[in-house]
Amino acid sequence: MSGDRWDRVESIYHAALDREPADRLRFLEQACGSDCALRCEVEAVLKSHESAPGFLQTPVLSAPNDDFEPLSLELTGRRIGRYLIERVIASGGMGVVYLAQQEEPRRPVALKVMRGGIKSRSALRRFQDESQILARLRHPNIAQVHEAGTHTADSVDVPYFAMEYIPDARTIIEFAREKQLSIRDRVLLLVKVCDALHHGHQRGIIHRDIKPGNILVDQAGVPRIIDFGVARVTSPDVSTINTKTDVGMLIGTLQYMSPEQCDGDPADIDTRSDIYALGVVLYELLCGELPYAVSGASIASAARIIREESPTRPSALTPSLKGDLETITLKALQKDPAARYQSADELARDLRAFLDCRPIEARPPSLAYHARKMAARHKPATALATLVLLLLVAFGVTTTIQAQRILAERDRASREAIKANRASAFLQSLLSYANPKNVGHDITMREVVDRAVEDIPDALGDDPEVEADVREAIGGSAYWASGRLADAKKQLAIALEIRQALFGDASDEVVPRVVNYCDLLRFKGDWDEAEALLSNTLKLIDDDSPFRPDLLEGLGKVYTARCAYATAEPYLLEALAIRRDRYGEVHADTAKSLDSLAELAQVRGDIPTRVELLEQVLAIRLELHGRQHLDVTETMGYLALAMTRRAGSGDLAESERLLREALVILPGLVGDEHLDVAWITRRLAATLAARGEDDEAYRLFHEALDMIRRTLGDNHHEVANTIDAMSSFLITRGHMDEAERLLREGIAIRSAIFGEDYAQTRYLAGVLADVLDPEGHLP
Repeated sequence: MSGDRWDRVESIYHAALDREPADRLRFLEQACGSDCALRCEVEAVLKSHESAPGFLQTPVLSAPNDDFEPLSLELTGRRIGRYLIERVIASGGMGVVYLAQQEEPRRPVALKVMRGGIKSRSALRRFQDESQILARLRHPNIAQVHEAGTHTADSVDVPYFAMEYIPDARTIIEFAREKQLSIRDRVLLLVKVCDALHHGHQRGIIHRDIKPGNILVDQAGVPRIIDFGVARVTSPDVSTINTKTDVGMLIGTLQYMSPEQCDGDPADIDTRSDIYALGVVLYELLCGELPYAVSGASIASAARIIREESPTRPSALTPSLKGDLETITLKALQKDPAARYQSADELARDLRAFLDCRPIEARPPSLAYHARKMAARHKPATALATLVLLLLVAFGVTTTIQAQRILAERDRASREAIKANRASAFLQSLLSYANPKNVGHDITMREVVDRAVEDIPDALGDDPEVEADVREAIGGSAYWASGRLADAKKQLAIALEIRQALFGDASDEVVPRVVNYCDLLRFKGDWDEAEALLSNTLKLIDDDSPFRPDLLEGLGKVYTARCAYATAEPYLLEALAIRRDRYGEVHADTAKSLDSLAELAQVRGDIPTRVELLEQVLAIRLELHGRQHLDVTETMGYLALAMTRRAGSGDLAESERLLREALVILPGLVGDEHLDVAWITRRLAATLAARGEDDEAYRLFHEALDMIRRTLGDNHHEVANTIDAMSSFLITRGHMDEAERLLREGIAIRSAIFGEDYAQTRYLAGVLADVLDPEGHLP
């Protein structure tokens, strides 16, 4: 059979194999036409495949090779090397897979025997070289190759592989369906497959036939990639691999082929073709069907659809997939390899980010802008002023609370006055310590707060209520604001325990502190502790308690953080209903509830709902405060960000309008040099970049970065966050030198603050690697 003829048989075979038996006859009539010999050849191959379907089948045919001759040995019950063959497991175009028993060590193996006998030394060398590469694949999610060799039977050299046998295995699709896996569990499965495929890619192996049938899952739920029978080996230390061209051949299974595979030119196929196939598997795993309707289409028509037509959006089939998971899937399915994920590891990182509710790389990085701004380590010239401001705020809050209590409880007036005076005296005593002249060196904010916490037991230990006030005002708030979450938790926990002992777990003194403490726990990631404390407190209070909606909202936010969306929503909706009933539509607490629901919509990926809710929040806050208010400008920033992400007709223009208005208002509220101003400036730069206004975007990115450096210093995580956004812009515009310089700085900052294993440190390192090696050639 000529090479061209074999190519034709192979193409028709692939297309027929994935059709239902009832559809195959009609398809073969259409594909083969009046060429009866062609149809007989295809049917013969199909019959060989159907005789023993199952594990480790090789549905991809190789072109005929003059180095091989036909093999028609009956091997059941015979020995090949150390293996006693028991029965056929699967049969394909390139070989037969048998269940065999290995003698030593005693174990079942899958023995794959090639369908040809080796006739030349060059062919044997190619086989041995490839065997060496495959043997290097040592990964728990790749079926292990135990041994490779040749066996002489009836004067014919029979090449074979002994591989790990996976009993009672299912394809990844069948396993997910039978076990009724959740979306999360399906994604977890595919992450492991990504890791395994990346392992192969790093060792110079392109699988070229990734599909559900080649991803088996055992009964313990462990997936394994199988069948590297048509893998392309690109390792530079194997000189003879891939010396034979296969131009014009369709290598792979048509429904899972990348557009470049459909063209049949091996020069265009690299590891990103496997990424595309993973995208198809992910799509089928999530949606239950393939992204393209190619059933019944001719090979040429199916290839054209894959090359030219857009896949059906996953959310059109399963609405819950709208958001990050849909974005990830569609990026993996990009027609242009350069627009896809550039490695299986990159795809795995985004899938893990989705599972962890972190921003994915496939969309512009977002800035989680919290009410508590992270304070920097202040320069000596400003440390004293900052401390004074902190003390005045703390003292003001304390005296305001005390004044309210005096009005309500005149019999406690004397006690409250004493408390206020003691707290004030303690806070003001720190001023002498904050003066560099008194300690002989420059003082940082961190040193002042640490000194205050050390002095609390001696200064206030005899008055636990004042001690709790001060620990909350200085220890908790200051540590939280500067990002020292473990220290903040310790101080707030001590203060909460003091109040619980004094007033009881369900008292008005304790419950609002529980809500505040659980906000920190949620922010820190201690979700189990926050959930338990909020739930227990909720059981203790009356249904008409003024704090009930706060506790409900706190629980809703914890479940939102855990991605338990269905659980979170009822709590948030109940809190909103109570607040609307108590306070009406135009109230700060009602706006707060709508804001929490908007946050839920964001992590769900439901950007249109987030936009709608934030528009309601903005309207309420405008009516309550007018435009000259920080809550208003903050809401403008979040709404603009959501509109940029939605990026529909007019969204980018409205986003720009909101951000420019916020930049007019903010300086009058906080001054020209403030983190709020820097964040809005950075957001405006990103919006302008999305609109194609690159020159102004470039200027504003630099302006925001410089402002943050001046405000917080050079070694602050907000500098690294700004580098995130700015480097993405620079890379897409081809400013690689500047992007590389900034990325190195951002990696150094995050490594120093959080460590090299921190997720966002690794993310910047991955971006830098792509800048330095865009083609993925480096190991």
